[in-house]
Amino acid sequence: MSNYYRGRRQTSRPVYNEHRNPRANKYAGPCGTCGIEVAAGGGILTGGPGNWGAKHLPREWWGSPVSGRWINGCPEATAELNGKADPEAGS
Repeated sequence: MSNYYRGRRQTSRPVYNEHRNPRANKYAGPCGTCGIEVAAGGGILTGGPGNWGAKHLPREWWGSPVSGRWINGCPEATAELNGKADPEAGS
């Protein structure tokens, strides 16, 4: 056997956070930004080992530039941007 360098196999697990490789939250919990409950699968996982949390999905524009609206994001902030006083007040 020669002294051929074969290198190391990369066995580390991918890093999951809200900016890189986001992953859906498996369990319901309070949002790390606004404190409102995030349903299971309705947000993204944040934190790290021993410090896991959840946040609402990032806010994004949906629809045409004229008649579109903001979707996702923290409910109160998104409703405010859409011009509604109450986030539960219809679409």
